[in-house]
This record gives sequence, C-alpha cells and structure tokens, in this order.
Amino acid sequence: MKRVWIGIDPARAGAITVLTASPTGGAVALLVVAWKKATRGRKPVFLVDVWRHTKPKKKTQRVVGFAARISVVVIDHLVDLLAEMEVVTDNIVFSISTEDAYIGRSAKTGLSVARFGGQVAGVLEAHLRTESLWIRAAEWRKAVLTLGHFTKREQAKKASLAYIPPLVENLREAMIVLGDLDHITDSAGVALWHKDHYLK
Repeated sequence: MKRVWIGIDPARAGAITVLTASPTGGAVALLVVAWKKATRGRKPVFLVDVWRHTKPKKKTQRVVGFAARISVVVIDHLVDLLAEMEVVTDNIVFSISTEDAYIGRSAKTGLSVARFGGQVAGVLEAHLRTESLWIRAAEWRKAVLTLGHFTKREQAKKASLAYIPPLVENLREAMIVLGDLDHITDSAGVALWHKDHYLK
C-alpha cells in the first residue's frame, strides 16, 4: 500500500471514507466514518460511527463534542488499522479531498458548512502533513458519475447511492453496517475523484 485517499463530505450529518488501491487497480475502503448531530445531557454532540475493513461486521461508536474531534476519531482508528495491517505509515502518501461548501440562497448556511469542513479537514491536514484539495460537488459528480452541472440535488444523491458502491469493492459492506447514507457514498466519490480524475 503506497497511496491512501481520504474523501470528506463535511456537514452536520457527514462522512469520511478512506480508500486505497485494490490489487486490480480499483478501490477498496479501509475505513468509513459517518456522523450525525445528537443531544446528550442537553448538550449538542456528534455521534460518530466507525467501520473498519479488518472488522467488516462490527460498528464502533464514539460521542464527541465538536467538529475537530471527529477527525481525531478518524486518526485514532486509522493508526490502529494500519498497525493491525502491519503497514509502515512512513511509506504511505496520504491525499485528502474535501467537498467544498455550496453557497446558495442562504449564505449563513453555506458559511456554517464551510467552517465545519475547515475544522474537520484541518485536523487531518495537520496530522497527515498534507493539504486538502477542495472540490465542488458538481465537479466531482461530473467526473465520477458523469452527471451534468445542473443536476438537481436529490437526483445527484440517488445517483451517488446507486453508482458509487460498485466502484469501491467493499463499500456496500460498510453501508450494511453503518446505513444506506448518501454522505458515505459522496465522501467515497470525493476520494475516487482524487484517485482517478485529479490531474488526468
């Protein structure tokens, strides 16, 4: 394993998918992390669910208080996973890609998503010592799913759920455990864009 691609779909309900190349040249998921907002003791928190390819039928869950801690969970699991696989991390080139915030009718919402994405990506950047690429949703969907620029959001989400899992050998296994979530397939799509389409 020489390359690892990390795709981020940053939102209050979002996901991170960590891919590497399969022996056939395709993609295989090493780690899938999905989160959602919740309340614990009247405090807002995130429930973070984690799937690892070394334990494909098991889900672990952590509760964290703010966005940057989601990435700490990812790093903890990634370090453990690579140790289990007896992979020397010094030999790996990590690449991070993050779906950029969409500023639509509500600038406030767009700014909130942008801030959240920066908090999640920043921790990974600092730990893995690599800068994230930021890609607009329409751009990665055009490259990976061949969707038109003006495809409606709901159509795009359905296409992501339908067409991304076959592109990643074991992503369906992760979704059986974590749920049929479009932010999982979107984060995998962002990673696939970096792996297969960036600078090509």
